[in-house]
Amino acid sequence: MRVKKEVVILAVIIVAFSVYLVLRNTDKTHYELPEPEQLEKATVNRIVISHGGTVITLQRDDDRWLLQPQGYQADGNSVDKMLDAIAGFTLMSLVSESGNYSPYDLTDETKIRVEAFSEGEKALRFDVGKAASTYRHTFVSLEDDPGVYQARENIRKVFETDVGKLRDRTVLSFSKDSVAGFTVTSGADTLVLNKTDELALALSEDSTGTQETPAPPWTAADGRPADEKVAVRLINRLSSLRCDDYIEGASKEDFTDPIYTVTLSADGTIFLYIFEQREDKKYPAVSSQNDYPFLLPEWNTKQIMQKPADFIPGEN
Repeated sequence: MRVKKEVVILAVIIVAFSVYLVLRNTDKTHYELPEPEQLEKATVNRIVISHGGTVITLQRDDDRWLLQPQGYQADGNSVDKMLDAIAGFTLMSLVSESGNYSPYDLTDETKIRVEAFSEGEKALRFDVGKAASTYRHTFVSLEDDPGVYQARENIRKVFETDVGKLRDRTVLSFSKDSVAGFTVTSGADTLVLNKTDELALALSEDSTGTQETPAPPWTAADGRPADEKVAVRLINRLSSLRCDDYIEGASKEDFTDPIYTVTLSADGTIFLYIFEQREDKKYPAVSSQNDYPFLLPEWNTKQIMQKPADFIPGEN
């Protein structure tokens, strides 16, 4: 009887201890996560990023974003990724409440502070630490909250940037089909090329075979037929031209005497002026579609600078 009583007591102790363990573990994992403001991308009109003593301010201006106070146009793809991260900002779990932020790169020296504004008011603020070991989450903290949380996705790489990286490096952009002609000048040599309009091409293509020499797609101003492949290749290269970097502290007026120019007729006049190569092998340049002088890489510039004779078969 005594043995039976001891077994019952032991069983009760085991059950009680098991319940304690379950409750203790439950206390660790069951908690209410904060619910940050859920913003729509379209409602965000200003983003402020602070890191390492520098502050970057992005301001929406109709359908574009400007870096302030400089007024530089920001790269649309980079800003769109930031807006995605802000609109999709979601906390997944609580990591720490110890107040020790060093293991998560959330100290004042290492964190990236992100502030999103809507209708002129701050709508969301969070600090970004390092990515978790899986690189599918990021350690973050919230305003007036001592906790460290894991947020969804690796958003550190989205906000770890600077003004140079955020500037839009597009220096020429136009529809290739809109080009009716262009002029290239290299040194003392100039060539004007005109695109044959579609009606003239159609009239020259006689299906009966009586038209032996159809009109060439591109001709020089003096009537010589041009190499269509060379002309199209130049237009393709210029239609979405991006620079390597901008020339800080300089204006377009500082650059004179280009070594090569291209002027296109395409829904208005578009030009690109290229200047003497620098010691770092890059070429300074200016364009009609950008307010600032910029640098082009050597490999791309050499492919752009086709000599006038290159466009006329048999001239080289």
